[in-house]
Amino acid sequence: MSPLAFVSLLGALGSATASAAEASPERPVLPAFSVAGEDGAATLWKSPASLAFDPDPSAWLGWSQEISGGPATLSGALQGGPLGVGVLYRNGPDDQGWLSLSNGAGIRLGRRVAVGVGLGWQVPEGPENNFVTWDVGVGWRPAQWLGVSLAARNLNNPAEDLGVHQAFGGGLAWRPFEGRLLLGVDYEQPDLAPDVSGRFSATARVEPTDGLVIRAYGDQDGRIGAGVEIFWGRMGVGMHGLGELVEDQGPTGLGYLITGDGDRSLFEYGHKVPEFVLDDSFPYQRPTGLLAEPKETWLHLVRRVQEAIDDPGVKGFVLHVDQPAPSWAHVQELRDLVAQARARGKVTVAYLDRDAGNASYLLAVAADRVYLHPAAQLDLVGLSMELTYLRGTLDLIGVEPQYVKRSEYKSAPEQWTRHGPSDASRAQLDALLDALSADLARGVAEGRARTPEQVHRLIDGGPFTAEDAEARGLVDGVLYPDQLEERLEESFRRGFELDPDYRLDDEVTGWPAAREIAVIYVDGVIVSGPSSQGGLLSARTAGSETIVRQLEQARRDDAVQAVVLRVDSPGGSAFASDEIWRATQRLKESGKPLVVSMGGVAASGGYYVSAGADAIYAEPATITGSIGVFSGKFSLGGLYDKVGVETELLTRGRNAAMYSPSRPLDEAELETMDRLVGATYEQFKDRVAEGRGLSAEQVEEVARGRVWTGADARDRGLVDELGGLDAAIDRARREAGLREDSLVELVTYGDRDFGPLPRRAVQAWALLPWELQLR
Repeated sequence: MSPLAFVSLLGALGSATASAAEASPERPVLPAFSVAGEDGAATLWKSPASLAFDPDPSAWLGWSQEISGGPATLSGALQGGPLGVGVLYRNGPDDQGWLSLSNGAGIRLGRRVAVGVGLGWQVPEGPENNFVTWDVGVGWRPAQWLGVSLAARNLNNPAEDLGVHQAFGGGLAWRPFEGRLLLGVDYEQPDLAPDVSGRFSATARVEPTDGLVIRAYGDQDGRIGAGVEIFWGRMGVGMHGLGELVEDQGPTGLGYLITGDGDRSLFEYGHKVPEFVLDDSFPYQRPTGLLAEPKETWLHLVRRVQEAIDDPGVKGFVLHVDQPAPSWAHVQELRDLVAQARARGKVTVAYLDRDAGNASYLLAVAADRVYLHPAAQLDLVGLSMELTYLRGTLDLIGVEPQYVKRSEYKSAPEQWTRHGPSDASRAQLDALLDALSADLARGVAEGRARTPEQVHRLIDGGPFTAEDAEARGLVDGVLYPDQLEERLEESFRRGFELDPDYRLDDEVTGWPAAREIAVIYVDGVIVSGPSSQGGLLSARTAGSETIVRQLEQARRDDAVQAVVLRVDSPGGSAFASDEIWRATQRLKESGKPLVVSMGGVAASGGYYVSAGADAIYAEPATITGSIGVFSGKFSLGGLYDKVGVETELLTRGRNAAMYSPSRPLDEAELETMDRLVGATYEQFKDRVAEGRGLSAEQVEEVARGRVWTGADARDRGLVDELGGLDAAIDRARREAGLREDSLVELVTYGDRDFGPLPRRAVQAWALLPWELQLR
């Protein structure tokens, strides 16, 4: 028998009617399923509301037979999301067949309540016997350990003469020990007539160890049942027996295949080595839309690697680097995880495929062994930065840029206002390059047993062919992908198998977590309105409307114990940044900890929204700080003259035309704009001083628009700790007072609001920025 799952054989609580010995012909016998406690495809026949709780794909295939030679039933069901379909064929007395086709749908009403409806087409043998059955169900799961359900089957009372009766009932399910034990009590009333008595039954399901499930059933009519299920991964096989204590009724045997939650196995078979293939951009949130290609998120990748580190059955893993990580900070985040794995004695191997540049190589050398594709070249050439300045172009076409800023390091407008970098801008960019270059040399030196000076000399001789890289000791071997497994036998015992899908599928339990940590993203340029994924002609944006709503949802949700705000943003609108900041403070006022995890960049407005957190984590290479403000406009009057555009301004008010693109700002208008920028700069510094516990003088010293690496920011009190998203999640757990061994689920609040930018933002983009900008 193949492993799908001989899973659940308990008692046919809802499959019996007037007598416990009579099976309802339109439904299969199920193994000790609690009406309030089970999920999966087979719940289609118990209560269709349960389909809504657990959206993971699931399957059931069962065969039941009365041992004495009575009716036999073959049944199968599939579930995808909240929809389920099933088929049943019953070979009844006198070899009369009964075919049943069923489908059902469940709908979640909030996180804890679901309703469902089921429809069955019944086709028993005989002329004009076809009919339809209707089921309805309601489920309520107020806690991770408690479920309540009500169900009505065959609501339309379609064919009593064929043994298909109405049935009304419900049940309670209790799940202590984080779901290892499930106890259910169900009640079923065959119909609502006062002279017809109902029946109580009890079910038990226990999982004493991963991959082994034991089930038991008993009811007041003396029917009992017991069975066992054994799982391999998500697939399992089960056997169950049912019999009578008080009536002379032959026992029924049930065998089945079933799918379960999670990757659990009773017996270890083979030896799988996780292979994490880095061949995508790993966005923070999955793209949605009709033509959107599914992508693994960064959080999902990080958690998979962390699970491999924590999994005692995993002896090591392979990093297959086919595309560089999104930023230098992301590389450091993965390097930290590789270092954790090596510290626990796990073997780590890196394979450099198509891309073998600075960032990919820095990640690879964190591993025990590094291999390179024979046709690839190792582009270890050092770092460069090329800046583009448009002032000369704007002068040619008659456009005058007018910007004011705080302060000398706030270099964002320089691309329009200057022909080259200012001294302050050059100084901070040189400092950034020095820090990142030193980090590259230090990382390579540690990974390849060299000194940083030797690495710098190697960099000056790059790039390298694959053979040259091997000869210089920069890689441990040159291999094609099909040769990699043979070489890995040096590191892993024989009989291993590379597993690129290790923990790739998300598992949803169907039960609300008692304790959750919410992860909320500030990803992209900060704007007012909803967030947007961007497109062909637009950038990704972090909309204050979306982020504030998510922070408010986390604040109101009792299950959420703490929030991690992942910030990867160069800044944006000062107004939108302040809206998000205020929402973070409301969250903290509710008593919930807020921890910020900085990605590749969390500068200007990105730092503004972070400043009020309980703790801030950044990678050493994170670009942060830039505590400053700028604003201004482009005067298009000269361009209008060149192309023959004529305008006429009619105003009421001294500064009514200061935002007009057809004329430059005069001295008084520049002073007004400068005053507004100054006020916003002081507000920004106040937010930082309050959030970081610094004096105004200390803030001014690290502000003035200057950017810092994460390491420099930590030394100056702008960041608390160096570490990635996983470290921030652990800190949030501690801040919330949750034990390391307590079960905590990570939740995110949906994907982005993929709508058009609000009208005012489109206008601001077209005219170039009227809002005060924190970038």
